Amino acid sequence: MFNDSICTNAPASTATDAGIAGAGVLLSFIITAFVSLLLSTIIILHEARRKSEAKILRKLLLSFSDQQVLTGIGIQSIALAKMGTMVPYHFFLVWMLSLLSTATHVGTLLALVADFKRDWVLRWLRQFFMFVNLCLSLVSGGFVLLSVMKNMASFPRWTLPIACVWPLSTTTAPSNAPVSIAGTIAVMTGQVIFFGVGVWYLHVKE
Repeated sequence: MFNDSICTNAPASTATDAGIAGAGVLLSFIITAFVSLLLSTIIILHEARRKSEAKILRKLLLSFSDQQVLTGIGIQSIALAKMGTMVPYHFFLVWMLSLLSTATHVGTLLALVADFKRDWVLRWLRQFFMFVNLCLSLVSGGFVLLSVMKNMASFPRWTLPIACVWPLSTTTAPSNAPVSIAGTIAVMTGQVIFFGVGVWYLHVKE
């Protein structure tokens, strides 16, 4: 049970969460996403020009994409479970990493749509995991949005746990708050649209 009494006395500093903001975690997500998007581009261009499947590249892309999606679900689940201790900055990093999972999914879908349409088990598993990833990302995005609205990025609130967005009162927002709020809402809306279009694309008959 979260004790909101800790929201009244912000600590002077907070320790870095190596499991979330560590260099290894960030590099792992970024490199995997970059390689997956690169493979997606290569496969799409290769098959458009030569009209033949790049089988080895397809297997590599599917492996990288599955890893990215499952890792994204895992790190978001941990972040939501640690809301009582995790500061807004680290929580924001988790949300950004979940967006990499979404980008990887979109690229993989464009490159491997024929495989997903042929194999209904693969298709429904992909849809299920991306739906879970979407739900977790929307919940995380909601907390990020509330933290912006309640100005938790400013001193002294930046060391409070992200769960404090509920009991904290609203203060004077910074000058860039409208842009941050609009951007966060736009990203969350985009995720829902991409998921919906992706599901439609998987099931539409050519």
